[in-house]
Amino acid sequence: MAKEIASRVMVFEDDPSTQLLVKKQVEKIFPHGEIRILNQVYTAALEIEFFQPHAVIMDFHFGRHTSQDLIPYLAHNKIETYFYTSSPEDVRRLCRRMLGKTPKNIHVYSKQSDRPAVFNEIKKYIRSLECLKH
Repeated sequence: MAKEIASRVMVFEDDPSTQLLVKKQVEKIFPHGEIRILNQVYTAALEIEFFQPHAVIMDFHFGRHTSQDLIPYLAHNKIETYFYTSSPEDVRRLCRRMLGKTPKNIHVYSKQSDRPAVFNEIKKYIRSLECLKH
């Protein structure tokens, strides 16, 4: 029997229905993992430092605000981040403008068309971490 992966996934999403969808998908992949869902980005860096997630799933738009100020922090700290957003080109454009490119640890997916892909990539990444431990 395969060893259970003890994953920690943090989700930043302000839409309750998307929160539920993401939570169900993550729980399906990692039924014994920890998931923390936050509906605002004001304290995101502190929350990430405290929780130490293996992966972050992040929306880009939060009402009138965006998570753009977090992009340099996420890139610099090499936090595996999956932007799951209705505006993937905005995220890519900001990464290029702020950092010169989209870093390898920042992945951008469209809510409209990439739902299976984002969760498959998270699963592969966290499983690769488990392989490194053994």
